Amino acid sequence: MSKQVYNHWKKVDLEEAINKLSQGLIGFNEAHRKYEITKPTLRHHFRGLNRHVKFGRPKDFSNTMERELVSHAFKL
Repeated sequence: MSKQVYNHWKKVDLEEAINKLSQGLIGFNEAHRKYEITKPTLRHHFRGLNRHVKFGRPKDFSNTMERELVSHAFKL
């Protein structure tokens, strides 16, 4: 079974689609077909529900803690 692919659209395409949607030049279905972005994704970004999309796990260490850990590991 193949792995699910997320976020295969380009940010430029998403911004262009949202601009045309907000100007009323195209609808959600047409934007979905033209830019190959899923309709729920278009709706969420259009309504402002997805401001910052973060992919992957959250960090366990802050940047400072990580630097200290790396420097300690090099001293060993």
